[in-house]
Amino acid sequence: MNRENNREEWLQAIREGDVDETALSRFTEELASDPELIAAFREEAQFDEWIRCALELDAGSMTSSWTEMEELAGIEFSDLVSRVEDGSLSSKEGNRLAALLLEKEADVPRLRQLLAENEWLREALDPAKGEEAFLEALETRMWAETRTDHFVDDFTKRLDQQIAEEESNIIPMPTSWGWQVTKMAGVAAAVAIGAFFLMQTIASRVLAPDGVATIVKVSSDVAWGQEGQPTANGEILPGSYQLDRGVVSLRFESGSELTVEGPARFELGDDEETFVYHGVALAKAGPSKEPLKIRSKGITVSKSVPLIGIDARSKNSTEAIIFSGDGGVCLDKGECRSLFAREAIKADLNRDKLLDIPYNPQPFSKAWAMASGVVDNLGSVRIELPGAEVEANEEEEEVQVFVENESFRPEKDLEVDQIAVGQFASAENNPGESLHATGELRSYLLQVWSDEERSEDGEVEASLTFDHPVVGVIFSSDRLANSDESVGTLMKENGASFNRARGLDSGSDEFLLSDDRKTLNLKLQSGRREVDQVRVLVALN
Repeated sequence: MNRENNREEWLQAIREGDVDETALSRFTEELASDPELIAAFREEAQFDEWIRCALELDAGSMTSSWTEMEELAGIEFSDLVSRVEDGSLSSKEGNRLAALLLEKEADVPRLRQLLAENEWLREALDPAKGEEAFLEALETRMWAETRTDHFVDDFTKRLDQQIAEEESNIIPMPTSWGWQVTKMAGVAAAVAIGAFFLMQTIASRVLAPDGVATIVKVSSDVAWGQEGQPTANGEILPGSYQLDRGVVSLRFESGSELTVEGPARFELGDDEETFVYHGVALAKAGPSKEPLKIRSKGITVSKSVPLIGIDARSKNSTEAIIFSGDGGVCLDKGECRSLFAREAIKADLNRDKLLDIPYNPQPFSKAWAMASGVVDNLGSVRIELPGAEVEANEEEEEVQVFVENESFRPEKDLEVDQIAVGQFASAENNPGESLHATGELRSYLLQVWSDEERSEDGEVEASLTFDHPVVGVIFSSDRLANSDESVGTLMKENGASFNRARGLDSGSDEFLLSDDRKTLNLKLQSGRREVDQVRVLVALN
């Protein structure tokens, strides 16, 4: 056997793994003495390795494919259809289903019908076609057609007609109070359905990520201009807005509120920064105590305060007024001035100067009436401006409403008069009870002055709805005096004789608190005392 034949035999033996030690030793000696043999052997060995790897991969792939084919072949046709219904069908399972449908053409129409029925069911269950979507569409229609839609007027007429028809079935209240309560309920329902139906719905929603504020209150005469308007659901996006008339109250995500009276033009930024170009605006800091970022023509509020007003109606000047707390205002060109509660300043845009001006909150009357957190439904009611002194009122038999303290925590336990919701409460011999509310409270003081020289007695009736639930009502003279310090009253000291007669101690004075604890109805007998006072405590959280 020549050398070439020996090399081939060795290589074949090595490939097959059938080589003994003696033959392998001789082949190694040959490799050491012949470089050409080394190169040939390297090529042969490399080629053999490629073939081995390829055969292993192919074998593994073929095994895997064969296994998958066996598994798919074991899946029933009905199981594949079920996976189509629930959306879990894989691409390979889809190929298997297609192959089965080629063999079972009679099943194709049945599968097509099944898929169509599932699509109809999905459409029927789509949230976009549900009751909530319908209500949202109705809200959008009411919002878009507020100026021309007669829905509210028609509803009010039907409601009044129904009240007139069913009045004979109503159980009479004491004296004339029952009829008035019924009418107040009708008025309150009409107002709630009309002006505030949409707003209350929007206020309960969480702000969308793109919105910086939400409308929480509007007056009945609101009209937006073409320059900027809220979205259909009352959301305020960053940008410029034009309010032609009316009053609106916006709530930011931080809890701060901005109340604007039209005609006005303002702009809101992504970070709740507000620029008032024209009009009257009232800004109230929220519970988070984050600084209010307010600017107007020529000025910037440099130090945030609990309540500040901006009057930008003049072309040549801008006024800022501090209602509570301490703050500061700066001109755009650098001059700044510190301000304290009940101080006002004017920025003269022609001379670039800040000028002190008298405290005059009157321009903010409408904005404050909305921002105060109380709405008068019935009766002669006046919501007093911040800083107003609790003193004698020239307008007899007018209910004055003072915001005594915007937010406080009682320094000690308070005793309030006992009132059961939905039931008349009399001021005579009220046993009282301890106030169990915790957290931040707000105090309102209601006051009615009478002429003692009048011989005849009269009645003063009113209905007030508060933004927050009423947790306590104080109308007894002794309890009013005992709670003055805790609530931080604005009232000046009037002496022991005044305190003895300031409350309601007659059984003819009555109260009715609604089931949701937000509406308080009053019927007071006037003419026998100098003043009647009632303190109302609401829970802010």
